[in-house]
Amino acid sequence: MELHPLSQPDELPMADKLTTWSQSLSRSKCRLVGNKKTEDWKKALYLGSFSTFVVLVFNVGFVLWAVTNHGLQGDQAVLFTGNCEKSKRISTGFHFVINILGTILLGASNYGMQCLCAPTRGDIDRAHSRGKWLDIGVQSTWNLGHIPRIKLFLWICLAFSSLPLHLMYNSTIFQTLSVYKYQVLVGNKPFSRININDVKLPGQNSPDTTFSRLLEKDTNGTLEYFNNSECISKYANGFQTNYANLLLVTDDYNSTTQDFGNFTDYGPPETDPYRWICAGYGSASLHRHCTSLVPELLADPDNWAVPAGLSSFSGKNFSLHSADLKVKYCLSESVPERCTVEYSLPLIIVVIISNIMKIVILCWITITMAETPILTTGDAISSFVEIPDDTTRGQCLLSRDVVIKPVNKSLRFDAKPRRWGSPVSGQRWTICLLSYSVAILVCVSFLIIGVTAGGIWAAGLGEPRVSNLIVGLPSSLVANTIIANTPQVVFSILYFSSNGIFTIMALANEWSYHALKRKGLRVSTLPRGSQRSSFFLSLPYRYSLPLLTLSGILHWLISQSFYLVSIKSYGIGLTREPADDTTTCGYSPAVILSTLSVGVAMLVCLVLMSFKRLKSGMPVAGSCSLAIAAACHPSLSGLDTMEETAGIDATLPLKWGVEMPECDGVGHCALSSGQVEFPLDGSVYE
Repeated sequence: MELHPLSQPDELPMADKLTTWSQSLSRSKCRLVGNKKTEDWKKALYLGSFSTFVVLVFNVGFVLWAVTNHGLQGDQAVLFTGNCEKSKRISTGFHFVINILGTILLGASNYGMQCLCAPTRGDIDRAHSRGKWLDIGVQSTWNLGHIPRIKLFLWICLAFSSLPLHLMYNSTIFQTLSVYKYQVLVGNKPFSRININDVKLPGQNSPDTTFSRLLEKDTNGTLEYFNNSECISKYANGFQTNYANLLLVTDDYNSTTQDFGNFTDYGPPETDPYRWICAGYGSASLHRHCTSLVPELLADPDNWAVPAGLSSFSGKNFSLHSADLKVKYCLSESVPERCTVEYSLPLIIVVIISNIMKIVILCWITITMAETPILTTGDAISSFVEIPDDTTRGQCLLSRDVVIKPVNKSLRFDAKPRRWGSPVSGQRWTICLLSYSVAILVCVSFLIIGVTAGGIWAAGLGEPRVSNLIVGLPSSLVANTIIANTPQVVFSILYFSSNGIFTIMALANEWSYHALKRKGLRVSTLPRGSQRSSFFLSLPYRYSLPLLTLSGILHWLISQSFYLVSIKSYGIGLTREPADDTTTCGYSPAVILSTLSVGVAMLVCLVLMSFKRLKSGMPVAGSCSLAIAAACHPSLSGLDTMEETAGIDATLPLKWGVEMPECDGVGHCALSSGQVEFPLDGSVYE
């Protein structure tokens, strides 16, 4: 087909042509100068490598400091012992720093993975020659089968080296509760009014060391006096950290065989550990957990009573007698809080090994990666303009849908804008929605269990309660650490799948703007002319910042929803009883409900955004390399490369539209730095 030069309404004036020619010369000069500078993507890799090294220095430095100053007891060591609130604040502070360091490591690693799976122009040309296409601008496992094996190997290594960070880093430092068992004694007078030589105790021929200690403390006035309301509030706690043995004083206790009745010894955590408080509450105490009855007792504390003759508990079965003992006041033994902040050396070593792996891989990528990866849509456009793709000539209306499902007829322009979700593959939607469904199902299951175990709102943020401990788990610290942090891995899968969908939709939206107004390309190399630096994570800040904020909130909520619980047991004699120590996982129904609400809100926003209309009817390319390449031919086939690229300058703002005059009734659409017209609905273009 012979083309004749025709006068066009969209032809540039002479002054604009001179300006374009001048800017093309400037572009050539910029390239010469720019080649001497480090490209932006390379700078990011340098920064990532340096950041991972700084994190390694922090991790190794902490281990050296901890071992030198606090030593080791087996494979753990205590950093702090004392007040439980203070230990919680210290643990929270450590975890704040750990989350910052972990975010730095994962951010650097993710960028390295994106550079590895991003195709080069050579990878794209090879894929196109085989009728395949690659994803551009989004991290994609689809690309892994089309990149060199060494890149694939390094990508897998970076991915697997992130698992210890998700599963262990947050639990390398942890708080341990020191919990006291206690006796509940009942009598009609305080200890100080008892003659120790004549005292008659249940199950004892002579006073043991615990009773002698209580007698001495009462004589010295060091037992704490509590009224009924205070007593119920202090002991309605599954884990006693600062109070131990207790005397209930009542005028109704009139035993002739013993001076004091012994209600119970506090044993290992059970589902209803302080049920003795509610034992006199009639038949309701047999069918309801004491947790739910305590508010009713506190509403009328002066009438708090315990059943007479209640001598011991066995499981949930105990005796109720008609005569109740109305409590006047309590005498409590206050004990020093011994909560600890500890670290696990094996877990830290695993994290350090993961840290070293990331440093080595990122440095290797930075040093050896010579060919520029196509990280953004702007990179791809710039490359395809410079060296047009042979396989897509004459297919200017090619879209991602047509690439996946080819048609055997001429493509006509459809001016009706597609929806944001149209370029997202069914596989991505399936993985995302399936992951969300599994996570929601698990959350709802724990909510149901939490309701039956004492209500949703009873537990605080990450505060262990006996009724919300997960039973039947292995006692190993490492095993429970992995179990407690598994939800973080699930959330990371959710985050990357939803982030991928958001990114593809944002790419489609920005792509469609090219049909409405001129825009400079976003590139990962040194910007030239009107080009702009690429967004962080390929998402516009109006989407990436809220997404990162919600992600941080969800990470924190998940850490408070499922958490490691480590308990050190002290007996009624205030001595350590390691045999009754507990290491397990706990959950907080209230926080799970909050997590579920935020997660569902994110999913709803994602789905609703997918139904938005794009700004124009420009063929949707998404991240598809073939569709992007098809829009980068500024002239019809038949011209040589120099003539084909003469009409477009990638350093100028580009706009998509009808560039060539109609020849034999067929026009041509392309991204162009020159003047273009909006295509006619229903018209055929090549």
